[in-house]
Amino acid sequence: MKEIRNSVKYILAFLFCVFVRLIPRPPNIEPVMTATMPFAKEFGRYAGFIFAAFSVFALDVIEGRVGYWTVYTSLAYGVVGYAAWWWLSGKKEVKGRDYAAFAFVATIFYDAVTALAFGMQFGQSLEVTLLGQIPFTLYHLLGNLPMAYFLSPLLYKWIVANPKLELEFALG
Repeated sequence: MKEIRNSVKYILAFLFCVFVRLIPRPPNIEPVMTATMPFAKEFGRYAGFIFAAFSVFALDVIEGRVGYWTVYTSLAYGVVGYAAWWWLSGKKEVKGRDYAAFAFVATIFYDAVTALAFGMQFGQSLEVTLLGQIPFTLYHLLGNLPMAYFLSPLLYKWIVANPKLELEFALG
């Protein structure tokens, strides 16, 4: 029932992800981790997994770039969403630095897993995959860390923890 009550929050956070992905931006400025962390903190590990995995999958569908990578990037981001709950759940009040610290570790994990899968998919050598991954991960960190620090707390406050966005309130 909690999921239904908070469906407006999920939709708004997903629309945030769509909006950021569709505007012109430097490479690897990705909103999914920024939005996933507050959801995992508030609604639990499964909500974090589902939100992250669904967001990545749906964004690939919307952008018309579905492929084998859609499966492993969705699953890898799902694991990130699950892990966000573990990292953040013990903290009473989560600050921007907590989100940024998790985003750092999770970005390294995500990029390592997806780089290896991508490299294997296209038959790249490990050396080529790792060398090519360095600038990719640096861009990813340059996007994820500031967004996690500044936007994740705002998403938590304005969307995730906002009782006015609960469906019961919106309907009545």
